[in-house]
Amino acid sequence: MHYDFEEVQKIQNQIQRISHSVIFNPDGSFTCKRRYDNPSSTEEFAIDLRRIMSAARRGKILIMEKTIEKVGTESWNVVIRFKPLR
Repeated sequence: MHYDFEEVQKIQNQIQRISHSVIFNPDGSFTCKRRYDNPSSTEEFAIDLRRIMSAARRGKILIMEKTIEKVGTESWNVVIRFKPLR
């Protein structure tokens, strides 16, 4: 399999701007994680998620997993895992 490294790097940089952490996985995918600490940030979350999904479509990468984890009473983590397409 051949991936366009520059294209993947560009998307990774875009995702990193709106994520708190980006982790490259051994299978070639990468995981983005962001924590939201206030229930009033629902609109911010929706905007961020739209940007992530848009970056995924533009970059020709597959969204493998989307997870929202409740942490405490007023916080949650959003985890999205992507993999570059051929």
